[in-house]
Amino acid sequence: DHRWGNMSQYYYSVSSFGPYLSQFNDTSMNQFSVYGSLFLHFLDDDLNIEIGGRANDHSRYGGNSTFTFNPSYRLSDRFRVFGSVASGYKAPTIYQLYDVFSGNPELKPERSVNYEAGIQQTGKKWSNRIVYFFRDIDNGLDFDYNSFVYFNFVKQKVHGVEYEFTAQPTDKLTLSGNYTFLF
Repeated sequence: DHRWGNMSQYYYSVSSFGPYLSQFNDTSMNQFSVYGSLFLHFLDDDLNIEIGGRANDHSRYGGNSTFTFNPSYRLSDRFRVFGSVASGYKAPTIYQLYDVFSGNPELKPERSVNYEAGIQQTGKKWSNRIVYFFRDIDNGLDFDYNSFVYFNFVKQKVHGVEYEFTAQPTDKLTLSGNYTFLF
């Protein structure tokens, strides 16, 4: 079993806030990324493992890489346990860096490591799952509503539990909800 995918993105944004115009004086940034993942199936497809990685080359911040490791195991026809360990990388946008009013050219890229573990139960027309997660974030990107400037917070650790429920009582009606508790 193998898959191949291709993705490209283009962003265009127009906004106005306040009595000024954002001008970036021909500033540009580019990021080139290559992503690959491997899906492995064992024990009659009861055990599944996805391993993935991304290499990025950013015109301002240089090279970096991220990874993902996602195992899951089917306990029965209705129950599956799963986990995930993944890293993240988010470069500041041109607006966050160079906007005349709120930009901060000293911003650093946000980096994170994310952990999840949970169990999922499925029925014929419903499913629910509960997940524990932990995120360890360095140089998080945020906005200060007092000074109106983007900044990096040094470190943040987020723990939480999330519950999701989906039901399809009829062919034309799907109900879903979730609840997240942070601690």
